[in-house]
Amino acid sequence: RNPSPPPAEMLGEGVDLHADNIGDTAYSKHWFFTTLMNLIQVRIGCGAEAAGIDIDEELENELCKLWDMSINKDVARFLQEFHAVNILMGVIDKSRAPRVTEICVGILGNMACCDEICKDISNNEKLVDVILALLQDPDAPTLVETIRLIHTCVSNKDVRTNWLTPMKRDSTVYTAVLFMLQSSTNADLLHNLSSLLDLLLDVDEELLVAWAAPDFVQGLHEAIKQTGEEKELTVDSYLHCLQLLSTTENGVQALGG
Repeated sequence: RNPSPPPAEMLGEGVDLHADNIGDTAYSKHWFFTTLMNLIQVRIGCGAEAAGIDIDEELENELCKLWDMSINKDVARFLQEFHAVNILMGVIDKSRAPRVTEICVGILGNMACCDEICKDISNNEKLVDVILALLQDPDAPTLVETIRLIHTCVSNKDVRTNWLTPMKRDSTVYTAVLFMLQSSTNADLLHNLSSLLDLLLDVDEELLVAWAAPDFVQGLHEAIKQTGEEKELTVDSYLHCLQLLSTTENGVQALGG
């Protein structure tokens, strides 16, 4: 559910509310611009952050509103006009604050639901590398949003190669996935990961063959055990991954082991 628009008093006196609206929404351009400026200040200050230190509660609340509203396509396009993707990438790349990183990746995940923005994100090689590097992040909420963003982009046939190629090239991606499978207890993370792996193994045979190893099979079994029977959709996705692995020679050997 999208939140209510920022109240009129956020806009200042004498502002025409309708002229200030984004598209057909009741959302304020002025409020978004101000929040983006605050986000830029976060980026500027990121170098001074200590690991694990987050922003003040008021700014966090404003960024969470931005996150919620960014699922609206008119809002996403407006953000894109103000180079929000580059701003968000700069914050993510420098941030040592887990909540800031989670929110920024979440905003990108919402924006990526808009096809043209998904293409812009996926064509940004540096941003793709930054996002894939986040798979090694120890913060579970950040991983949940990171995997959701990757899944959204890989689901787009026009740009999935931009993600699959570096994923196959960089062994740390496999290592990070394996670690999550073997050790995560976070239900949302395991669910998102199951959907992503199901998609990856289904659309890329080269990756399917490369990942058809005993430790990967063991990881899938561990994730199924951790998920439990009540999460049927998640378990079904992991079982389909095992089925896909069984279509390869390496997979048959790994399953037999």
